[in-house]
Amino acid sequence: MITKDNVRQTLESMMIDHPDFEAKMKFGSKGYELRGKLCAGVYQDFLVLNLGKDKVDEMLKQGDSKPMDIMGRVLEDWVMIEEPVYRDDSEMKKLIDMAAKRVRSVA
Repeated sequence: MITKDNVRQTLESMMIDHPDFEAKMKFGSKGYELRGKLCAGVYQDFLVLNLGKDKVDEMLKQGDSKPMDIMGRVLEDWVMIEEPVYRDDSEMKKLIDMAAKRVRSVA
């Protein structure tokens, strides 16, 4: 089973490709933001990504993710990715790159 620490380490290694993003503590773990807009992080054992509502809706239909719900508040631009998706480093990198591109477009 992949743990929060495994996800955090993998996310950290993949964010090297995005040096314009700054690491900050978010959700009790390290998250990455650009000009105050959070892009990616780890919450519980989930990879959380800011992908925008349309992509989030698409991912929710596929069934390997959940809406980003923190204490009963759903963040519609965010998705919580479950282990089967982020177990594949190439898929995780693709999703992180997608989130970085989205945040650059709105930051």
